[in-house]
Amino acid sequence: MRGNQEKVPDSSSDLDDEPIQPECLTAAVKFILAAMLLDCPMHLVRNFWDSHPLIRGKSTLEGSMLLRHLWHDEERIPLGYFIQVMNDLEPFLLRHGYSTLDLITRNLQELNSGSILPPKIALRTFRMVLASFLGSKDPRHSAFAAIPDTNAFIAPGTRLWTVPVPSDAPDWHVQWLLLSHGSGYLRTLPALDPALWIEPLLRLFPLRLGLPELEDVEIVGEVRRLEEIVSPEDLERRGPLWFTHGEELSREQGLQASCEVRGFDAGAEGLPDLPVQVATRDWFCPIRQRIVVKAGRLYGCPSYIMRLRYRKLDLLSFPNMLGNLIDEALSDGGQSWKRAAELFEKLVEDFGSTLRFVYHRLDESVTFNGSHLLRYTPAKILQKVLFAYTVTGREEFEHKEFRRDPDLGLDPNAPNLESRLKLLTDRLNDRCPALRIEKSGRGRFRLIVHGNVDFHEQDY
Repeated sequence: MRGNQEKVPDSSSDLDDEPIQPECLTAAVKFILAAMLLDCPMHLVRNFWDSHPLIRGKSTLEGSMLLRHLWHDEERIPLGYFIQVMNDLEPFLLRHGYSTLDLITRNLQELNSGSILPPKIALRTFRMVLASFLGSKDPRHSAFAAIPDTNAFIAPGTRLWTVPVPSDAPDWHVQWLLLSHGSGYLRTLPALDPALWIEPLLRLFPLRLGLPELEDVEIVGEVRRLEEIVSPEDLERRGPLWFTHGEELSREQGLQASCEVRGFDAGAEGLPDLPVQVATRDWFCPIRQRIVVKAGRLYGCPSYIMRLRYRKLDLLSFPNMLGNLIDEALSDGGQSWKRAAELFEKLVEDFGSTLRFVYHRLDESVTFNGSHLLRYTPAKILQKVLFAYTVTGREEFEHKEFRRDPDLGLDPNAPNLESRLKLLTDRLNDRCPALRIEKSGRGRFRLIVHGNVDFHEQDY
């Protein structure tokens, strides 16, 4: 299959070049990869991950090497890369008619029984609180003690804490849950859509322990501002008010006052009294086909603010707690994981049979299947040849078109093109015998390809 010229978002370079960025385990990204394999055609899975190379310093992981890296539960990736993958998933799936929320919620249950983490790592997060958990009269309530450890695996460096409050009914628990990006570099990371990546994980996590899901998870406040959610052409600001198509959408208010009327003391938890946007009505996004602004929710908060309300449970009603989790941890997952693993091997095989070239504009170099191949003029020649081949199918080229190309920077009096072509030819013969350059006449050469070529360009 001939590749496309779609540029990888610049945000990946900005995030992954940051040396102080915390790293997280690949387990959560592996969940996304497995969910896509189970729900989407193979070519869509390949296209998505092909546009998300992992850049770490001067090295780049892509193709089959990237996939192998992500499939290991305990490899490490920059937290910014994980957030980029999560934020890029919905627009990608929407273009192809898939619902990200359906994909996440269905596979949270089918793959990991309610958790984004695989069985072995999920069991590890409960190890420190296991004694109090099993000795509790209400195991679901005690399970919240493991949430900070779970969050540390998923998003290290962020801060997550609970604030218990008196319940308004004797048979119910009520807790506030706060998630903050912390300080320093973490505050530069993009915010997540909590409807996709926070609410389902909180609601379903008790299933992992053999317990019922939470009855009520309310996102009271979120970090994103309205400008990050609603398209600019639909949004208009008039002083402290925001409008869409002439109708009021939100109004500005202090965080402390906004939380007090909802029964939460934000100041006591160290949250600054910043101005936030309080939505006055729901807003349905016609592209995402769901409500993306909720009436009464606070936008632009310094942390995510969630209110959890769930029934009290009796330990004796759940004699097989942790049974399924232990069984799956010992057997490396259930049938859904086995199916995902089979599809993963097919995907890797497909990547392995494809010749993947990337031209990096920053240093004028070409990588082949994730490894450095060429730099400078020979790399530019290969870039132009591969571009023509993947876009038009062209295989015949003349020397004069390269001599006349100002982008190559050749001396018009002594272009020395032949020596550059020889270096390119020898390097391909040595590193990539499935793609060759052969002389086809005086001042001409032909591109010989055995296999599928995927070519794209990146700014970095």
